[in-house]
Amino acid sequence: MSLPKQHAERRAGWRGAPKKLLILCEDSESGLHYLQDLVRDMQLHTVTVVRSSEKGTDPLSIVNEALGIRRGANRRRSPKNEQQRFDEVCAVFDGDCLLRGGSEKARFDQAIARSNEESPIEVFVTVPCIEYWFILHLGFTDAPFQDCDEAGKKFGQKMGMDYQKSHPKVFELLKTHDPNGQSQAIQNAQFLRERHPSRFSSPSTEIDRLIKKLEAFQIQ
Repeated sequence: MSLPKQHAERRAGWRGAPKKLLILCEDSESGLHYLQDLVRDMQLHTVTVVRSSEKGTDPLSIVNEALGIRRGANRRRSPKNEQQRFDEVCAVFDGDCLLRGGSEKARFDQAIARSNEESPIEVFVTVPCIEYWFILHLGFTDAPFQDCDEAGKKFGQKMGMDYQKSHPKVFELLKTHDPNGQSQAIQNAQFLRERHPSRFSSPSTEIDRLIKKLEAFQIQ
């Protein structure tokens, strides 16, 4: 039996307005499309996934943008050029710069340090790149990759396709290939951390942790 309108409104008022989450993504291609489709599949209407608007898309630039949004009352312009307010901001980026070392690794380390400062933001990193997360949908491996190209090539081989970074429908591709693939990927990511506890080991992924965070937005 449905509640009378006034009681339903009162009950909704007790819960408060649903929290809004902004995810800043380094990738402008398959990774961005995957995360947007993931959020859409989970029917998360209060979660927005966008590419970082900074000129640089390295981890430090993304973290700096996320912190800037936090300091600016959690506001960011939408694609329609409208100001939107978000309760939380997090960042998703690749850790391939760790493999290259030098100044790129230094900026990565600085990004992680900054993300833990006075107004911390959550960051979710995959080493070397999100294609490793895709691979975990198809089975477990902890074999290291030299770079993102090698990881992408391995994913393509496992899928029996000529995979390109610009592929717009990886989420649908994986879901069609195996409806239980995401659950398998989550289990594989957790097993990987048991075997290699270092946070940014090569390879590693935190997309499973991002999914757990998104699940909390499902039950608002």
